[in-house]
Amino acid sequence: MYQIGIIFLGLCLSFAAAAETEWLVPPPVALQHPAAVNAHQQDCQYQQQLTLARQGIAENQYQVALCYYYGLSVNVNPEKALHWLRQAAVQHHQAAMYQLAEFHNRHDKYYNPVLAIKWFKKSAKAEYIPAQVRIAEMYVTGEGVAQDYVEAYKWLYMAGLFDGNGEPRLQGSIRSQRQALVQKMTPQQIERARQKISLLLQAKSMQ
Repeated sequence: MYQIGIIFLGLCLSFAAAAETEWLVPPPVALQHPAAVNAHQQDCQYQQQLTLARQGIAENQYQVALCYYYGLSVNVNPEKALHWLRQAAVQHHQAAMYQLAEFHNRHDKYYNPVLAIKWFKKSAKAEYIPAQVRIAEMYVTGEGVAQDYVEAYKWLYMAGLFDGNGEPRLQGSIRSQRQALVQKMTPQQIERARQKISLLLQAKSMQ
């Protein structure tokens, strides 16, 4: 298994060095203001979701959080939305970790850049592609973190490595982002980024 993983790693890196690939990624699902959703036209099956959420099922906890945030079948309640997002996030629910990060990044009352970065990174490490793209963007701009093109390249590569489980194509946006980033990087930075990618893939192949 280890030898197969190393072969796979070598193929991935050599292919990436030779040419940019077309990448398929799911569109980011950012929490919007509740007013952006017409609650009268949507039903989140709140009671069924809540019953399962109280049993500790992360996906249902996440769905209940969205019900409270958007006001679907219940009144808008950011506090309860945050509570259920946390419950799902601590169980390593990929989307919940990402949305919790966005909550702390966008919501005025609960704005906390330290927590936002923490959960963006956790979601990215859990291979949630929108989080990988978002953390890469933050490293490019220096938003909430020290500007670091090496880290940005690493996460853009990881976001494009897989096909996003069949989600819709995003017009090659990640490919374009990485191409633009490469123009800003030195050869030494690109090599360091590839070394970090190599370590990530090697660790993945041994799991």
